[in-house]
Amino acid sequence: TLAGYGYSIFFNSEAAAKKPAAKTAAAPAVAVALAKPAATVSAEPVAAAPAAAAPAVAAPEVSNKYKDFENNWSPPAPSPTMVPEEVVKQLLTALKNNDRPSPNAGLSTVLAFSSASNPITQREPAFFFGMMQNSQYSLLLGAFETFTILSTEDLSNTGASMGGQTVAVEVSILANTQTMIDAGVDFAFMDSIAGKEQSSVNLKWQFTKDATTECWLSDTLFFVPVAKKGKTMEELTDVKTSKETARFTGTPASVKLKAQALKEPALKVQPSQLAQTALSMNLLKPTSPLLKTGMVGNLGFDPAGFAKSADLLLQYREAELKHARLAMLAVVGWIVSETVHTPLANLFGANSLLQEGADSVAEKVPTVLNGGLESIQPTFWVAFSLFAGVAEAWRMLTIAENPMNFTPGAIGFDPLGLFDKEDAVGKRAMQLKELNNGRLAMVAVAYFALFEKFSDSAIINVISFLPKTGNILEEVAEDVIGSLML
Repeated sequence: TLAGYGYSIFFNSEAAAKKPAAKTAAAPAVAVALAKPAATVSAEPVAAAPAAAAPAVAAPEVSNKYKDFENNWSPPAPSPTMVPEEVVKQLLTALKNNDRPSPNAGLSTVLAFSSASNPITQREPAFFFGMMQNSQYSLLLGAFETFTILSTEDLSNTGASMGGQTVAVEVSILANTQTMIDAGVDFAFMDSIAGKEQSSVNLKWQFTKDATTECWLSDTLFFVPVAKKGKTMEELTDVKTSKETARFTGTPASVKLKAQALKEPALKVQPSQLAQTALSMNLLKPTSPLLKTGMVGNLGFDPAGFAKSADLLLQYREAELKHARLAMLAVVGWIVSETVHTPLANLFGANSLLQEGADSVAEKVPTVLNGGLESIQPTFWVAFSLFAGVAEAWRMLTIAENPMNFTPGAIGFDPLGLFDKEDAVGKRAMQLKELNNGRLAMVAVAYFALFEKFSDSAIINVISFLPKTGNILEEVAEDVIGSLML
């Protein structure tokens, strides 16, 4: 029984072996006491002699079997006696000890266990090493804590089969949440653990039995989205049944890996140097997550320390992006309204909603500071509130399912596919442009509101390249609109 228990600790959980030393050591002590001859047992009070004899009995040292396994482990070689689950255990241990006994020894072991159909065998080893070290797969290189094998699926008679005997082993990897983020693991794959700074990710590792050597060899390894946990390999790789799944796994897994291998390695993002500078100037707290994250647009600015943890930082970035997008729309809407609203109102015989300025000309947009919001139809406010409320409720419910499993601002709106076609560098550049323009727009909207309040004049009157209120552009606009109506 003890041997079986040790075996389960040995392979499934390093943490399970970490039991309090006092309790583990107690059993040998009791065994020694029971083994003493009956003559040594006395009813008299405990004397000094037995106490003095106690140190002579040395209790065996507590053994952490998983640690013993790692300490005594050496890179294995494919063998027909190793079942797929055993291969997974050996390979994950190799990756966790990647630089032992030599640099990239773990990755070299994975290459040794790779089948001929695996695309990585068709490239130089240095390419494979770089791909693993500069992508979310770097989590496997000593960054995770424990792993658990969940299930093994027989793919021999399915569309996901690579030919011959094929299986897929599903594994759960446990690691510190911030470590996962730093490794670049997409939030769609991370399943956070309530009340702990840990998250898990599930992997599908596909193996094929070599017809010649009868060894189980690796075909491919990929992350499983949290929303797709429990799905079979055939369901994950069927592009006809799930467009969302296809985004992560494509057609059969080796095809997806080959497509990834043809691309350049993912961009390795380092934490912001500006955050370190802010820390040295006492403008950032030493515990701030801004010091560790490679998040786009991280300027290290959080003097009040609002972002106390990684999940709060994501919530604040989500809020920042919402305000930034609204502000960009507001800047455009503000200027367009003050330019063409009055001509449009006159064209349709309606009253202008613009507020009068110092020259008694309807020129300023209705705002809290300018006034005029009460003149807008109540039906507009009702419709707007319902739309905004439903959209916000949907987004918050999505985030609430798992606060660490969402990408801030990612609502799936990219009808032209501009973002998806970019590589890692291009995507970060687009994200940074949106953020910078949004931050500028938030400042601009605040300036517009204050300027019009205290100058009692429309903002377009002081921007040189914009038309002025009441000038000939209004007449031109009326002519253009009139010709369109005809």
